[in-house]
Amino acid sequence: MIVYWFLFAITLFFASFVRNNKNGNIALCVRGIEKYQFTAKQIFLILIPMIFFFGLRSKVGDTGGYIYSFENLTTEFSLTGLDDRAYGFSLLQRICKSFLFKHPNMWLTLLTLISVIPITYILSKYSTDVRLSLFVFIASTEFTFLINGARQFVAVCICFYAFKFLVERKPVKYYLLVLLAISFHLTAIVMLFAYFLVRSKPWSLKMWLIIIAAVFVCVFSESVFGFMNDAFLEDSVYSHYAEDVMNTEGVNILRVAVAFVPVILAFYCRKRIEAQNCEYINYCINLSVLNAMCFLFASTMGANLTGRIAEFFTIYNLLLYPYLFTHALPKKEGSIIKVVFYLAFTFFFIYQMQIAWGGLEYVSEVLGIDC
Repeated sequence: MIVYWFLFAITLFFASFVRNNKNGNIALCVRGIEKYQFTAKQIFLILIPMIFFFGLRSKVGDTGGYIYSFENLTTEFSLTGLDDRAYGFSLLQRICKSFLFKHPNMWLTLLTLISVIPITYILSKYSTDVRLSLFVFIASTEFTFLINGARQFVAVCICFYAFKFLVERKPVKYYLLVLLAISFHLTAIVMLFAYFLVRSKPWSLKMWLIIIAAVFVCVFSESVFGFMNDAFLEDSVYSHYAEDVMNTEGVNILRVAVAFVPVILAFYCRKRIEAQNCEYINYCINLSVLNAMCFLFASTMGANLTGRIAEFFTIYNLLLYPYLFTHALPKKEGSIIKVVFYLAFTFFFIYQMQIAWGGLEYVSEVLGIDC
């Protein structure tokens, strides 16, 4: 656990000493709200300690599975027998083992880099307060996806980079990146619908219908998934999905509450946000609403599946929170809420890491660390 506290502290410490890039030619958003920002290079340098420790891990979450599969992979390159559910991931793994390196920690480092690089780029381009974005990334425990569920998080970060093309209205490039993400993790398929689903004003009829539908499914989840299984999925290769949803316990209610925080703040500030009409923030709000709806549903059942799907939407809160505090909330109220926010999320970090997860261990045979 001490490693994660160190990363928490050192990341924010480094960020506090980085000078903002005062370049007036860098536009933040479609409507051009002025602000100063870090460069992608600066953000990457801040995250180097995290890349270092996570790349050299030996036993955290499902790390053992990644190490085992890489070590037992033949060095002879072949296109036969690739995993149909993760074709891109399987292909990349074989290329690395056959032509680039043999040590599994190099493979883990590469996966970490593939995830971190899109995050650094998008934060440099769209975050109004990179320090706050990094705080949310760690305090919300979202950073743990780098070490537990790394394959899916690669897909999440590829889709996160595709956000650039969502904002720029380049659907071909957006969909090509999403298809690449699907080749790493099938759950990325949800982002195929995001291009048109989120391109509307926050709190529009479309989004309210989504909210109502999510609440309906949540209330009648057992009947809905029972019907889906009987009518469409029974005796098919996908029948286990409905069964998993119905037989899996829900996520902790505290995580659901955390997912609703940005949605509630955005609704509270909706008039200011509407007046500013920052297009990419409108998308982030809609994506955050989808995230909250996923967690609402996951609170009743299906935490494994819906929790994984939610991560594709959760990451956009790294952009939404800074905007809310720097541009949407009234200055006086915003200062008070920001203090409460920092305290609450620090408490959540302690609760999730120490209590809910029983003190997430970190083991590195390379570094000789076991804590």
